Amino acid sequence: MKKFSTGDIILQQESSGSEFYILMEGKVGVYKNGTKIAEYDEPGTVIGEISAILGIPRTATIIALAESEFILIEGNVEDEIRTHPDIILYVLTNLAERLSSTTGDLVTVASKMSLKSLKDIAQ
Repeated sequence: MKKFSTGDIILQQESSGSEFYILMEGKVGVYKNGTKIAEYDEPGTVIGEISAILGIPRTATIIALAESEFILIEGNVEDEIRTHPDIILYVLTNLAERLSSTTGDLVTVASKMSLKSLKDIAQ
């Protein structure tokens, strides 16, 4: 388990790292280029997994908004697949749920903009 105090930076945008975390207790804010884009306080929320899976720099900064406790997953994702497939399945499910939610939010925004389709956004 890993604990963070209110205000601690858990992950820094553009930094490198292969570890990721599963929130057990607390609350975190997600910041992209200094703008808060999300908050999570649901136990089981996974953070840092995109960089770990894709091997890219961190896509956002994560800050503890309250005293927070996490399960820390360290190491190579391929090794985690072999040794802890249940954790990786959980992470993939969490990612799919967030993607589904984000897609739904995009449709809502597009509808509010009176666009006929998402294709109009790309033009």
